[in-house]
Amino acid sequence: MKKKIAALLCLALLTGCGKQTMPAAGNTPADTSGAVSEEPDAEASTLAAPATQEAEAPEINTEGAYLVLDAADAYDGAYSFVTEEAGKYSFEAANAEGFEDLSWDVYILDEEFQESTRYLPQAYETNLTVGDGDVDELLVEADQFVYCVCSLNSFTGDKTVGASKLAVRFAPAEMEEDEVADESEGPEGPGEVLTDVMDIDAGDGEVFSSGLMLAAEKDGTVTARCNTDAESAEWSVYVLDEPFEDAYRYLRQVYDPVLTGDGTFEVKNGQYVYLWCSVNAYTADDAPEEGACVLHLELAKG
Repeated sequence: MKKKIAALLCLALLTGCGKQTMPAAGNTPADTSGAVSEEPDAEASTLAAPATQEAEAPEINTEGAYLVLDAADAYDGAYSFVTEEAGKYSFEAANAEGFEDLSWDVYILDEEFQESTRYLPQAYETNLTVGDGDVDELLVEADQFVYCVCSLNSFTGDKTVGASKLAVRFAPAEMEEDEVADESEGPEGPGEVLTDVMDIDAGDGEVFSSGLMLAAEKDGTVTARCNTDAESAEWSVYVLDEPFEDAYRYLRQVYDPVLTGDGTFEVKNGQYVYLWCSVNAYTADDAPEEGACVLHLELAKG
């Protein structure tokens, strides 16, 4: 009798092999977290990594903006830049139709953020947040790190070009009375005459604080040679047809140099030559020692 029962049990086990129990409608499926799929689902993979979408880009005022970001620029991580100069930075956001709830968080840091930028909200408080139609501004020092985080990113939704725009504008900080120089004494003043042979020393107090402008009184070719022991110091030359009416420190933002380092450049009678040393009152606390950073100029008639 016992042998018959054992045989029947074996038969039942054998007939049950190879069959899977499917959950009835409304029942909770079995836990398959430990299961491994031998053949990945191609359709599921496609859904996990959707193609970039595109929205009708919103209208945003770009006048005066030196940087305009799209939500797609900050999709995989925060968009960041380093401020070159202290001043007032303004941020304006505009969103496309259907994306009105998107916003931008702006973080201002003294040092570069070394971790993944998705951890920024956990490490720092945002300095400002701008949403659709908002404009806000911050006073920022030079050489600070600015991180712009869009609420539409790889952790919150599909990548969509044109979903949101962020315009960044800059206005320089106003000079205090006790700052490095009176702008009226800067290189836009009368200056000196460009002579046949000249040595310009960055260690000279006036050159260090106010720059130098030279007025050309004849046509010719100028040979420039930099004699410098100062680390990372270099000279740049700007040749203009009219005097530069703004402060010396803004010269680089408006014009490109005709020469940086050693070389030659052409001048004509009536032009103005502006000399910019990278070691100056706006980039360094102290002037270099006299003779450590000298620009030698030789003018030959054309």
